[in-house]
Formats: sequence, structure tokens, C-alpha cells
Amino acid sequence: MSNIVKTLPHDSDVERALLGAILVYPEIAESSFYSLTANDFYNQIHSHLFLKIKEYIKNSSTYIIEWPLFKNYIESVNDIDKCGGEEYIKDLINSAPISMDAHSYFEIVREKSLRRMMIKSAQELEYQSFDLSTNSLDVCNKFSNLLMSYYTLGSKGGNQIIDSRQIKELDEKFFDELNNNRGNEGIKIGFPVIDSKTGGFRKGQLIVISGRTGTGKTAFAISCILNILNNYNGKVRPLFFSYEMDFEEIIYRMLSNISLVPHYDILNQRVKNDEDREKISRAFDALYNMDFLFVPSLGMRIADLRTQIKNAKKDYEGGAGIVFIDYLSLIDTSNLDPRTPGFERVGYISRTLKQLARDENIPIVVLSQLNRAAETEVPTVANLSGGSIEQDADSIIILFDPNRNELAKEYAPDTTIKSSSAEDLSQADLEESYKRYTGKRKNITVHLSKQRNGATGFGQICFMQEVVRFCNYEYDLKKSKHGDYADYE
Repeated sequence: MSNIVKTLPHDSDVERALLGAILVYPEIAESSFYSLTANDFYNQIHSHLFLKIKEYIKNSSTYIIEWPLFKNYIESVNDIDKCGGEEYIKDLINSAPISMDAHSYFEIVREKSLRRMMIKSAQELEYQSFDLSTNSLDVCNKFSNLLMSYYTLGSKGGNQIIDSRQIKELDEKFFDELNNNRGNEGIKIGFPVIDSKTGGFRKGQLIVISGRTGTGKTAFAISCILNILNNYNGKVRPLFFSYEMDFEEIIYRMLSNISLVPHYDILNQRVKNDEDREKISRAFDALYNMDFLFVPSLGMRIADLRTQIKNAKKDYEGGAGIVFIDYLSLIDTSNLDPRTPGFERVGYISRTLKQLARDENIPIVVLSQLNRAAETEVPTVANLSGGSIEQDADSIIILFDPNRNELAKEYAPDTTIKSSSAEDLSQADLEESYKRYTGKRKNITVHLSKQRNGATGFGQICFMQEVVRFCNYEYDLKKSKHGDYADYE
């Protein structure tokens, strides 16, 4: 490798042009003050000059750099020669590019700096890899975190200024989609009490589904995935990261959900009769023909999730259309300082997941736990377990059992009327749709407590606990009219 790498990436002419622009244009000085460091400049004279510029701006509280005043400042600290001398700096000012060009120079300096950091890290990685006294996993963890930080730095630096003239492009795109019935509709999860308000989960969104233990968060995620697979006929491929269960456990839950054979019987292979065997066989056939991806995720960090999402894009045509993660607090944060408080770790996870959703242009749905106070009050976003989840999430869906505490009972559904999203169905019709399922049911209140782009509110869905299934009256009734409950065939 030493024969290939001659000099570290840099462009001294671009550095000169950018420094000239910083000295001339206050807007360039301001953006550079917050976004660049002295180390971003390869030339030592340029690096020292930029350091003095930042000191001058900080001390003078202005981004307007007047040459006589700046000259007096660097002379007073005996640094004018380290900055290249008076004539060199005056030449930078006199040859400064126009402001518009300076923005492109800004990005080039950042790009070269990022490459130098990557090369330095690669050299250090090589050295530590040969050092057998180091722990290989610790080395991997250290450098994967460094690469992740470089990625974040590079993606922020790559953001482009968008001017109002691009509204014309949006105008054309909007009416093209409108005229061709290609609206900006998101991915619907099959629960009208949510879909009717959100319009579906959209690309780049972070959606948090939260609840206390026993409210069926994982079962709800599985029901969402199966609804998506059934309703979109393979056009949307879900990717499910599970930190709690392996592939077999998830498949057994899906089998129960589809066949309506109790999960306990499937898990323990206690199928009671030939009819249930046939239901399970048909459920296996249905699952086999569904296109979804699963990753057992114990011990995985955000960087690992990103890698798997990219692998899905590379290995499967179209990649993942929507991602589910079960669940947030189990995502590994060992890359952070061991002294980092729990709430800051949760905040780091939610912020990074939101960035991941934007970078990969897909909706990410993550399950989260409510704190214990949610058992004695009507749950709200204040009951989310720490961090900045409320700020980072585009939508927050809270599941709770209204019968578990007195304060929440006003949200218990009146089972003598249809659900808020049902069609004109009688109670007899509703009961008929469940005649093939006699196990325990639990009415769960859905609280869409935050939605960045729309309405919030309450609704009810039914949790059929023994078969790991959430359902809507109107959704399942339509299916059962065909005389069978095998919805996913």
C-alpha cells in the first residue's frame, strides 16, 4: 500500500480560495466558523490562519473581518508570520472567489479532510490488528464507531443549499403523480384507526410503537407485517430486526396469527386435531410465499442495522420497503462512553434511527417500553422511557389496556357499538366474524399521541392473545364472509 499512497488528499489552491472567501464574505465566515476546524486544512499555514480567524471572530463577536483590525490582532499575538505573512494574506483577500463558488470550495476542503481522517484510521487499524495484545472485538468496535462518525460527518457536510427555483420541479412532480394516480401515500399497516389518520408510514419517517408489558407490542408488529404482506401482494418487503426472538420463535407466532391455532399449542407441538394440522399446513404454505426478511439482532448496534439494510438493498431487488425493530432499549450502545447515562443512550438511538430512516429513504418502526407510571395513569409521550424519542419520532403510537387502571377506563371501548373505523355493521355481524375464535380477547386502546403531519387521537383494536393477533372488526369480517378464516391465502 505504501507504494500506492504518495501524498495525503488535499488541494492547496482550493484551501487558499476558501480562506480568501472567509476573509471577504461574512456569510462564508459564519458557515465555516461552525462547520470547519483548523485540522480540515492540510497546509499548516492555512490551518494556523483559519485558527486565528476563528479566534478573531469569537473575540470580536462579528463575522465581518476587516483587514486592518484582523492584522492588528494577529500581530498582537505574534502570529502573522505563522499565518503566511502580511503580503500572503492580502493576496488571499485580493484573489478571493465570488461567494457562490466559495460554497463548492467549502465542500472540497471537507471532503479532502474526511479522506485524510479515514486514511489515518485505516493505518491505525492495521497497526492494532497486528498487535496481538489487543482484543479483536474491541478493535472492531472502536473503528466501526469511527467510520460511523465519519459517515455522519460526511453526510452533514454533503447537504446542499436549495433555492426557491426548485419549487418548479416539485410543481411538475406533484401534478405528474396526481395525474397518474401516484400519490404520496405511505405504507398502510392494516389498522384503519391508525391508517385513516397517518395515511400510512412514509419514507424517511421514524415511527415509535410503545406500551407496557402485556399490551402485545411484538404481536402488534407481527400483525402489521402480515397485513402489509397480504395487502400489498409482495410490492412492499418488510425487514424485521428482533432483539428478543430467533427466526423459529417469530415464525411460530406468525403461524398462530394466520391459522388461529393457539401459539402455545404450536410452540409445544400439542396440536389437538386434524383440522388444526391442516390450518397450520396452509399457514406454512402462505408464509412460504410471502416475501419478508428477518435478522436475529441480539448484540447489534446501529451501524450493524445500517449494514444489514444496505445488504438487503444489494442482495434483494428493491431492498427493504419498511423496517421493524423489536425493540429500542435492546439496541447495543457499547460504542458510547461507559459513563453515558441511560436517557442519553436512548436519545442517541432515536436520533441515529431517524437519520438512518432518512439516509435509506424508508420508514423505520421501532418498539419501545413505557415506564411504570403508565400503569397508574393514561399513558402519554411523557411515559416514554427516556431520551429524546418524542422529538425524534415522526409518529408515536401508544398501546394500552384501558381496564388496567381506573384513570384509563374512560377510554375503554363500548363493545355494543362498532369501532371508530368500522363500516355499518351490526353487533351480531361483529360477533359472527369471530365465531371461529373462542380464546381470550383483550380490547386495546390505540393512542396516536404524536403525528408530525396530521391528526392525533384514540381508537380501539382487539388483541387475540392466544393467537398473537391484533385485528379490526371490519377487516376480518370481510375475510370471514368467504366461509374461512385463512386471511392470507
